[in-house]
Amino acid sequence: MKSAALVLFALLFGSIPLASQNASQGQPSYGVARMELLNTAAPPITIGCPVSLRAQHRADGGLLNVGKSRSEGIAQMLHLILTNPDARRMVAALVRVHGLSGKARVTQTRSGSDQPDAVATLNVQLTQGLGKEVNGDLRVPNMTAVLSIDLNSVTLADGSTWNFTGRDACHVVPDKLMLIAGH
Repeated sequence: MKSAALVLFALLFGSIPLASQNASQGQPSYGVARMELLNTAAPPITIGCPVSLRAQHRADGGLLNVGKSRSEGIAQMLHLILTNPDARRMVAALVRVHGLSGKARVTQTRSGSDQPDAVATLNVQLTQGLGKEVNGDLRVPNMTAVLSIDLNSVTLADGSTWNFTGRDACHVVPDKLMLIAGH
């Protein structure tokens, strides 16, 4: 009796994956999660910005204290990567981060219409990376999500400063992929 029930169970539920197969011929079938990852992993390109800018989410790896001890509060951790086509080295950047605060809100999932209600302007110290790349980490306090980042200015090693406004404005949306372990 048990073996007959197992055979019936296997036949009934074994046909479900067949029904979900892609009907198109000759094209590989990717799962929905795979296609979403492919569509969101590439950083957007900012036209007119003389510096290549990329932002990645970072986990801070800290523990949340509970009880009588006070925590530092909510924050977003970001890793910025800047590439200068010029030979001069960038040492610092002034960024303006737009995002969402911790206040309660209702958002329709398909609309994508979250409007920033928190803004922070921060200085980022940059360290030399590979080639013409420099990078820096920043902690954005009082934000639960970062929606966009404006690069306001960059300080070069020779002490000069580049300001980005108008046609040269630099904006970036952080990568949507967030690694939870490793770097």
